Amino acid sequence: MKLSQRLVSGFFALVAVAGLTFAGAPAAVAKPFCDVNLTGGAKTCFTTADGLTAYETAAALAPVATLFNNVSYLGDQGFTNYTNVYNRTTCTAADSPHEASDGDLRDAYYQNNGVLMDQSVSSIYIRPGSGCRVRVFDGIGFTGSSKLVTDDADHGCADLRYCFAEIWDERIRSFWVS
Repeated sequence: MKLSQRLVSGFFALVAVAGLTFAGAPAAVAKPFCDVNLTGGAKTCFTTADGLTAYETAAALAPVATLFNNVSYLGDQGFTNYTNVYNRTTCTAADSPHEASDGDLRDAYYQNNGVLMDQSVSSIYIRPGSGCRVRVFDGIGFTGSSKLVTDDADHGCADLRYCFAEIWDERIRSFWVS
């Protein structure tokens, strides 16, 4: 009798361990609303857009550009605000990678916070009056083809499928703000 109880207990223990193995660790809560301080590169993410807004307000951060994971500047799929270009809220006229940049949107910080930036940007908003432009690249490290998004009447590009002759939706791998 004891041997059968041990076998049954052992069987259920094995099933429980197998279930934990297949289930894996609990998934981290995605924080798809982020601020990237272009002065020092600090990245801070939140689970809600309101959390991000409260953080930026308290820290006196003004976004100069926002990259959205959805078209028409809709934030329901997440977005990343890029703030403080060398402690300024405006950009210079130069089209240069040295103003502020992110050379690899596969960045581990984004991935660890559940933020999908690499090849998932669908619209780019540039704050009116900032004088900023965003040059996007389809390669890591500012390589490959590139396009310049400017603060025109649309304040950027509301849908990267239609702003250029070829589709740039979900294609961006690096960019710079100037």
